[in-house]
Amino acid sequence: MIISENKGDFALRERIDVNRAYGNLDFPGIILGHLNLQPGLNVLDIACGNSEWTIKFKKQVAAGLVAGIDQSASLIENARELARSENLYIDFRVADALQLPFDNGIFDRISCLYAIYHFPDIDRALLEMIRVSKTGGAKIVITGPSRNNNEELYAYHLQAGGKVKEIAGRDIYENSINSFVKRHNLANNYTQYENLVIFPNINAFIEYYKTTKLFLDNLKEPDRQPFLNKMRRIVDDPQARTIKLTKRIGLFEIWL
Repeated sequence: MIISENKGDFALRERIDVNRAYGNLDFPGIILGHLNLQPGLNVLDIACGNSEWTIKFKKQVAAGLVAGIDQSASLIENARELARSENLYIDFRVADALQLPFDNGIFDRISCLYAIYHFPDIDRALLEMIRVSKTGGAKIVITGPSRNNNEELYAYHLQAGGKVKEIAGRDIYENSINSFVKRHNLANNYTQYENLVIFPNINAFIEYYKTTKLFLDNLKEPDRQPFLNKMRRIVDDPQARTIKLTKRIGLFEIWL
């Protein structure tokens, strides 16, 4: 049975679901295209969440080894249950991306989608990915928010009087990986994609905003509902036909 959801564990999944439901970008197709999975390849999905991507990877590589790690025990338990429901064997583990529980040189492909900018030591995480990758032909695919991601949302937040106390993922993601690949002289490519998310109504927008780190990390519990009411008044402009956000996604490919 799928266990009860923990809000912190599942907030990212909820945001991704919104991006897919209301966006215009075929993100799954883009990721699979960059990974170029073939039967027999070994794949590691870092910060795999509840396994949506990992299951896709397993179906592509068939008999190849597929593993998924996440620090959240609740997400890993759900991942195992979802894989069992599709009669798929995937090696799911509760583990830290800074200390991967695998031997050297195992994987042909590694994915880390919308997660690395939350890690306390991005360089160490990347070194661990390299360690467990095969030499010659392996590829690492990493995604995260570009520096100009969600400009509209930040503007609404600031207009409502919100603060940004934490360094946002979009402010560290590209710089951190660019710096790493240059220092280690790694072959790489960077592509930016835009997903235009159009919300059908103000309620859908507010529910999305409530799951963002911009909201959760910068507003204390007693202040949240009054702030949401203020955001609702600002965003729900009767002159506007739609509520739009531009999600800008930066995708790195690193070849080994």
